[in-house]
Amino acid sequence: MNHLLRPHFGSFRSNLPCRWFLLRFPKTVPSPDPVHDSLKRRIERAPDSMPSLTPLLHEWRQLGNKPGLSELRSIISSLQKFDRFSHALQVSEWMSDQQAYTLSTVDFETRLLLIAKLRGLEEASNFLDTIPLKMRDFYVHNALLSSCKTYGSLSIAETTFQKMRDLGLLASNSKPYNTMLSLYYYTAEDHNMVVKLLLEMDNRRLEPQGVPFGKLFSCFAIASCVTDSVGMENFLTKWGDRMEPWATSFFPACLYLQLGSVDKSLSLFRKTEELLDDACRKRMYGALMRVYCQHGEREDVYRLSNLAKRHGISFDTTVTSEMINFFAMNNDFDGAHEIMEDWDTGAGDLGLSDFGHRNRCIKEEADKAIDMLGKKKESKWESLTVNLQQNLADGDDYGEKVRRKRVTEALEGRLHDRWNPKTTMTLSAYTCVQYVEDRRDMESAAEILKLLNKQGQVSRAMDKDRLCLKMVEAMRGGGYIGGQD
Repeated sequence: MNHLLRPHFGSFRSNLPCRWFLLRFPKTVPSPDPVHDSLKRRIERAPDSMPSLTPLLHEWRQLGNKPGLSELRSIISSLQKFDRFSHALQVSEWMSDQQAYTLSTVDFETRLLLIAKLRGLEEASNFLDTIPLKMRDFYVHNALLSSCKTYGSLSIAETTFQKMRDLGLLASNSKPYNTMLSLYYYTAEDHNMVVKLLLEMDNRRLEPQGVPFGKLFSCFAIASCVTDSVGMENFLTKWGDRMEPWATSFFPACLYLQLGSVDKSLSLFRKTEELLDDACRKRMYGALMRVYCQHGEREDVYRLSNLAKRHGISFDTTVTSEMINFFAMNNDFDGAHEIMEDWDTGAGDLGLSDFGHRNRCIKEEADKAIDMLGKKKESKWESLTVNLQQNLADGDDYGEKVRRKRVTEALEGRLHDRWNPKTTMTLSAYTCVQYVEDRRDMESAAEILKLLNKQGQVSRAMDKDRLCLKMVEAMRGGGYIGGQD
């Protein structure tokens, strides 16, 4: 029969006033014939906009029908498949309210997930407490824990995880641990808790999943409250082949440096240089250079600087400032001059928006800074004033002479009675800027830095106030640009 209809249908298509393949024929609607009708078909015919399926369910029961448990589960699954989650939850709740079905933990798990999606995690957590005790198994708790990961709630996740621990549900399954690892690492950035969980998982012989091993491994070096070199070595032995090669040396080096084993850490940092690839070399060279400037030797800084040049890598402002400070503190003026030459030729990358405007506010900023400088408490600045007086004699502009004279007076403590370099590092920097502006006086700059270095907490202050950067800008010949740090 079909083969007899084909020619006629083809003729019908060819005579259509439009492209036949653009037509959309409606799907067959299930017959409302009560003999062939079913609850599932009625629900499928119900529009998505229907507020509630409960009247339809009650009507079906009043007709003398009792849907089976498997049919209701199939309906719930079908509704979720078509994103009709609200209707799916209504069927699940009606099924439970009838008290005519023997529900399983799967039914409670499904309902809990729907509540979490539609009404929030707090409602889902409250629902968990209403489930009969014998039905609160691993899967129901883990469903709530997974929802916490999906919607980013650490507090409810911690409460649920502790309940699972109290009920003995964490013994041999890694899923709850991996959920918490993800929450602690990505949501809370709590590296201490990541390390604690990793150590516990190691004792239970559970495999971490969900967070890259390299990121988990880094937590051993970043954690401030948990310093466990043995735990790190065990983790490295088990999972080292699943990380990037450089990570296996760099992060242990960071931890050993934190533990005070400087020589061992520097050895591992140097080994890291050999394990870097093009994808991470620029980023890691900056991190390594900062370590070498703070804890390494002169040869380390020079070696890495040459390697960076060979690969066409330039350091950012922060790293380059630390290099300037390193060379100055070690009386290595040649190294400092070399970096300055790189900047002059454009080889470096200071990251400043516009050097052309560096002089815009320099005099106003400097005058304001000098006016605020107080009287020094120690006589460590006299040797600098001699050079300043000589610079005054060399200048031609009267205004410039006056301004530099005020710098000299500030250093000698003649202006006010409040000189404290420890608490006014930024103001000290302005004075340094004025002293070396347009003169490239590297030795004087180094002398000032050394004097400031004798003050307490100078490393933190210099990093915070960008003292080295201000000095460098001045030594480049234009003076500090001023403005926001």
